Amino acid sequence: MLLSLAKREHLPALLRKIPEYPWRRHWLIVSPLLLIICLAGVVHGFWGEQPQMWYATLRKAHPVVTVAMRAASKYSALITYFCYVAVLVYAIVRRDREKILFVTRFVLVAIAFNVVLTQLLKAGFGMPRPGHTLPVRPFSFLNVYSSFPSGHTVAIITAALPLALWIDKKTTYVLFAILIASVGFSRVWLGMHHPVDILAGIIVGSLSARLIFCGQAKMTATDR
Repeated sequence: MLLSLAKREHLPALLRKIPEYPWRRHWLIVSPLLLIICLAGVVHGFWGEQPQMWYATLRKAHPVVTVAMRAASKYSALITYFCYVAVLVYAIVRRDREKILFVTRFVLVAIAFNVVLTQLLKAGFGMPRPGHTLPVRPFSFLNVYSSFPSGHTVAIITAALPLALWIDKKTTYVLFAILIASVGFSRVWLGMHHPVDILAGIIVGSLSARLIFCGQAKMTATDR
């Protein structure tokens, strides 16, 4: 009995050694995309041909917006990758072990989640992209049956969220929140994904971001 009580007394100290994570900031950064996709899903549906037809009409009516959406979809993740390269170069020059480990974690987790897990989920579910009908075709390894989850959404959250939390500036939070929202929404606008695919991408990307970021950012008492 005494031994059991002693173990319980030491438990909080052990738990404090586990790196904390600022989930409040995490969801604040992701919230613009989450709100946009939920609104789009409620108005036009989370899956099916109705949202696809709606955005096909918008693409034709607003070609300039479509060009911007293509640019966001194609280049946003690359911007964050260059940021990691800059951090790595700075860390190597300064021999900053923590920053080197941060970038290393990003590379390893990004490979595990973006390349391996996301592709396995896409193949396993075999969900058709907008414009293609059911039934599902698991492990067909065809691009038209790899809609769920959104790989672009996973990639941008995996890259941008840990970087935003690590830099720990309000302006950075806003910029990366806009970047994440633009990529996620662009996939729906361009007719490449259903809203539900983006929601799944948010979940997978959030898990990977949590693994990458291990408490380097300055956290306030409200986050803890």
